[in-house]
Amino acid sequence: MATTVLIVDDSPLMRDMLADLISMDQGLAVVGMATNGAEAVRMAKELKPDIISMDIRMPVMEGFEAIETIMADSPCPIMVVTDFDSSKTAFSSISKGALDIYPKKNIGENDNGEYVTKLKSLSKVKVIRHLKPSLRLKALQEPREAKEQRAAEAVKAKAVGKYDVVAIASSTGGPRALNAVLSEFKGGLPAPIVVAQHMDDGFVMGFVEWLASSLTMKIRTATNGEDLLNGVVYFAPPGKNIKVAANRRVLLIDRTPKDIFHPSCDMLLSSVAEVYREKSVGVILTGMGDDGAEGIGLIQRAGGLTIAQDEKTSVVYGMPGVTAQKGYADFILPLPEIGRAVAELFPDANPTEAAKK
Repeated sequence: MATTVLIVDDSPLMRDMLADLISMDQGLAVVGMATNGAEAVRMAKELKPDIISMDIRMPVMEGFEAIETIMADSPCPIMVVTDFDSSKTAFSSISKGALDIYPKKNIGENDNGEYVTKLKSLSKVKVIRHLKPSLRLKALQEPREAKEQRAAEAVKAKAVGKYDVVAIASSTGGPRALNAVLSEFKGGLPAPIVVAQHMDDGFVMGFVEWLASSLTMKIRTATNGEDLLNGVVYFAPPGKNIKVAANRRVLLIDRTPKDIFHPSCDMLLSSVAEVYREKSVGVILTGMGDDGAEGIGLIQRAGGLTIAQDEKTSVVYGMPGVTAQKGYADFILPLPEIGRAVAELFPDANPTEAAKK
């Protein structure tokens, strides 16, 4: 049976273009097309699609509000398809339940089948109902489950000495996963955090801005040659790969056409293994493919501590799955437990004065 897709976009041209792409794959079928968020809410409940392709800027009801309503009333996987000029809003939709973001500029000749591939992959994700704000607050006030504490204690028990850096790799589903992990660090860690998140260049600045506005940590795109400060989270700027130089400073490398996945997770993790060795913590989160698996393996062989997200909580169990299969993960944990486990490795989880500047 074909995977059913509900297309939501106020542009007739864009709806037709998306429908044409979907029709080229026998495994997908358009079950309906909505012109605004209000129609999307109604059709999601009536048609029960396997996945929704959702625009953000629309009349009557914008996608942002529609996502929140759908995920509370009739939850299903949602992929946001939007322009770069609304990228921060698009990433805000992640907190409402959307799984991933796809750039409209890639629809058509620049697509190369990625839109359909993402739809098929995300449609398999088992989503959960997202609580309304009042209920969400009540849930957040409930005590943390004992198993989460046990996982953190198990990771801490394996820790050998002091760690000086945390390197994180992620791809499809990564924005939400990163938000969940970083939120556990509160004001920051007494170590720099360097992240390689696969992302289209046009979304990078909006993504970093969204994270920075959502969390209390110092979060920014890195500058070539700058010192890595404790308590700061660094992302690769558009068009660059990010790695750590021998002097423990940021080293940005121009991307090449051969870099299919960017920024490169393997490049970052390999450099961390070489420079920080047993003082490094490597984390690999949800994502397609196997980028990062070899790099995190190098961290493990250097004596560092490695964590991979488990299959149940991964949007796509590619990168963490390969890592686990190769035996490169010291711990395989559900997403809600990863941030707490990493934080437990650092006894003084507060940013330095330098990071506050």
